[in-house]
Amino acid sequence: MDASPDSELIAALREGQDTAYAKLLHEYGGTMLVIARRYMRNEDDARDCFQEACLKVFKAIDRFEQRSSLKTWIHRIVVNECLMKLRKQQRGGTREVEFDESAEHFDSHGFRIEPNWDLGDSAENLLQDEQKRELVLAAIDKLPDDFRNVLLLRDIQDYNTQETAQLLDVSEAVVKTRLHRARGALKVFLEPLYERRV
Repeated sequence: MDASPDSELIAALREGQDTAYAKLLHEYGGTMLVIARRYMRNEDDARDCFQEACLKVFKAIDRFEQRSSLKTWIHRIVVNECLMKLRKQQRGGTREVEFDESAEHFDSHGFRIEPNWDLGDSAENLLQDEQKRELVLAAIDKLPDDFRNVLLLRDIQDYNTQETAQLLDVSEAVVKTRLHRARGALKVFLEPLYERRV
């Protein structure tokens, strides 16, 4: 059986080699910070989550069972750190962004009233188009955290429904409902990018 491409790095980290910590940050630090910035609404919070995630990676490396790649394991640690920080902020009285901008696009039973145009692309594909990137990121950022986090996990970072439910500590039914609402709101926010159908 072939060794993992990160097996030498993992071994060096477990031995506590200083160069291994530097290599880990060089290889994965940029990605970790990008992930943190997607979840946190300001740079200070993103950097706090990044630093806490780094510490957790260094402390937990001995318990890493290598059932997934090192990259996937690190990714999950960063996401968990961000979600924990967001939960603490919500418990501390930080209010979510109001959802008024899209409220008129849902009926009284909470079902989305479909706009008469097609989004055409996933949020992930739209993010790859530099001209649309800023508008898409701004639209995602308008979503309340509960909807934004589900959208990021499912549509941007490709977690499945079960994994998303576990990360958010909610039921799969809640994930599906929030994702439906988040996608509908995102379509409304991105309407300026598309011509309406007659």
